Amino acid sequence: MTSTNLAGRREPKHSVVVRHAVEGDRNSPGVNALLEAEPGYRAAFESGLNAHFASPHACVVMVAEREGSAVGFATARMAARGKAKVCSSVVLPGHRRRGVGTEFVRSCLQHAAGNWRACEVYVQLLQRERGRRAFESLGFKAISRERMPGCNMVFEVCRE
Repeated sequence: MTSTNLAGRREPKHSVVVRHAVEGDRNSPGVNALLEAEPGYRAAFESGLNAHFASPHACVVMVAEREGSAVGFATARMAARGKAKVCSSVVLPGHRRRGVGTEFVRSCLQHAAGNWRACEVYVQLLQRERGRRAFESLGFKAISRERMPGCNMVFEVCRE
C-alpha cells in the first residue's frame, strides 16, 4: 500500500506523510502523545493551530504521520512581506534522524514560496547543535540577529 506526500510522490506505507493540520488534530491520540512526550511544545502547537484556522493565509501547521500516528509537527508564519519564519518544529525522539524534520522544512519552504511568495525563510534554533546541521543540509545559512530579530538562520528562496 502507498500514500502520496505533499510533493505528489508515492511513498511506502510506513514512510512519513506530511499534511496540513485539521481541527481533529487538537484531540487526536497521536498528537496528544507527541505533546506529552515534548510538553514544552504544547503552547506552540495550540497557538499555531489557532492561528492556522483563524488566518490560514498567514500561518500553517504541518503534521507528520507514520503508520497513521502523529510523530511531529511544524508551524510556519508570514513574518513580513516576502519573509516567512519556521516558528516551531518537533519530532518524537524515536523518529528523529529519519527524514521527518527534513520533510517538514521542505513542506514549509514550499508553502512559504508558493502561497506567501516569500523570498526568505527564517528559523530560530533553540537547540542549536541538534538542528543546525539539518537546516544547513537544506540550504539554510547562519545570520546575525539584526537581520531578523530572534532568528539565527535564513534560507533564501529567491536567489539573485
